[in-house]
Amino acid sequence: MTRFYRSGRLALGLALLALATPSWAATLTIVHVNDSHSHLEAFGPKDRHLDGTLGGIAKAATVVRAARGPESQSVVLHAGDFFEGDIFFNATFGSTELSLLKQIGFDALTLGNHDVRYGAGALLFALSNAQFQAPQLLSANIDLGSLAGTDYAALAGLVAPRMVKPLDGLKVGIFGMTTPYDAVQGGLDLLKDEAMFVAALEQVQALRAEGADVVICLSHLGFALDQQLAALAAAKLDANGLPGIDVIVGGHDHFAFAAPQSVARPGGRTTWIVQAGQNYEKVGRMQLSVEGGVVSLVDYALLPVDRKVVRAPDIEARVEGVTENLVKPRFGDMFHTPIAWAFVDLEEKFEPARPRRDTAVGDLVADALRAATNAQIGVTTLGLTSDKIYAGAVVPDDLFRTVPYGYDASTGLDWPIGTFDILGAEIGAIFEYGIDLYLRYGNEDFYPQVSGMTVAYDSRRPFGSRIVAAFVDGKPLDPAAPYQCAGNFVLIEGLKQLLAGFGLPPIANVTMTPTDEYQALRTHVEERGIIFPAPVPRIVDVGVVARR
Repeated sequence: MTRFYRSGRLALGLALLALATPSWAATLTIVHVNDSHSHLEAFGPKDRHLDGTLGGIAKAATVVRAARGPESQSVVLHAGDFFEGDIFFNATFGSTELSLLKQIGFDALTLGNHDVRYGAGALLFALSNAQFQAPQLLSANIDLGSLAGTDYAALAGLVAPRMVKPLDGLKVGIFGMTTPYDAVQGGLDLLKDEAMFVAALEQVQALRAEGADVVICLSHLGFALDQQLAALAAAKLDANGLPGIDVIVGGHDHFAFAAPQSVARPGGRTTWIVQAGQNYEKVGRMQLSVEGGVVSLVDYALLPVDRKVVRAPDIEARVEGVTENLVKPRFGDMFHTPIAWAFVDLEEKFEPARPRRDTAVGDLVADALRAATNAQIGVTTLGLTSDKIYAGAVVPDDLFRTVPYGYDASTGLDWPIGTFDILGAEIGAIFEYGIDLYLRYGNEDFYPQVSGMTVAYDSRRPFGSRIVAAFVDGKPLDPAAPYQCAGNFVLIEGLKQLLAGFGLPPIANVTMTPTDEYQALRTHVEERGIIFPAPVPRIVDVGVVARR
């Protein structure tokens, strides 16, 4: 990356070194959330009124406002993915959430992959309705110069790469980063790989040149890339006497770090990386001290947004207004109509230390797909399911939040489902691919979840030979036989591309239905009445058993 030291870089470095470092001490509070995914209403265990007790933007507003303290000494940040994940997005395309974040007092947001996946029209609609303006929306790896003449042209006036917020005795520099590594980016051109890191470090240098005492990266890249960025900044900037990145406020992984993760920098400095989970269930609060140009960590806490937190009246009134005027007329009562009972929590993630690799939510969704279509196998992936289902009364929105992705204009709900034929050998290849992504990179998005099928694999074996046993309806999987499977629209389209990329035979006899995934799941759950995890594992990693 010698580009950093081409003509003009040395002059910039000398200018930075010439900047006077403040000798006084100042304090800064950073309040942050990430991956809120349109969860405007509280969720989780219900109270006696069937109201959720966790998260929700009105409860989060109370915590955020209390945590920030004096506005002259704090910044409030959102690390992206405010779009898509609850029925409120389908009702308002995110404009309500953006408007509420502005009302609460957020200083800056970055764009996440879900925020751009529906293209220019949806994003510009939401930004316009919420009256958001730069520099509140940040992303430094959107190639703004490439937007001219495209549907995104207006975005150039609404998104900035960076901002400097003057506080009492401090200048806080903030720049944003958006993950470019997503299958659907709505046609937006995003810098990636080396160009992405180059753009990030250029923003750090520019912010320091503009007098920033503290530099914050508001990142929706994910923790692994945040670590790479922090280490690169330390090597390229701090090592050459140019202060690098002090804090990375992250998102994308939905991690909830109880303490900041640290990356060491030359001269005894540190870059701290934080994330605060998802869905407004927690709010992060970081307190820093700045003295003599040195930024020190004073305190950090993940603040719960739970049943003890009262809802901010001004925010709650607006959420209720959207519910009564936009959600109910189109979708009915999604929040206070019990339709089933969950005996225990149905988890959406598996426990890595245990051999079972199917999840209670994955099993339930796959069962619903198979039941709605009478297919031999129901298929989803962990990346196509979202929230867990909590024990107790189940309301419609609990189910919608498990399969919220997608928008069907005819229903206003999520993706339609369909059936397709696929050879047994290709089913095995799909499992190998999903398992390999998880084992190599920790990426669970393509990890299959099934109904009507059982699979055992050995994670100790090399790629292509991990499947040790597979059965469909109790009979061994026949590599040469076709099987009818059911999945949602995106799964089907993704399989077409995946199999073509591997040079494998394509799926056949694709038949889409008028039923969307949420409707299929709701029908299945209402017919059962009582839901609980499948007692028999469907996917097992025997390698975990052997390592015990």
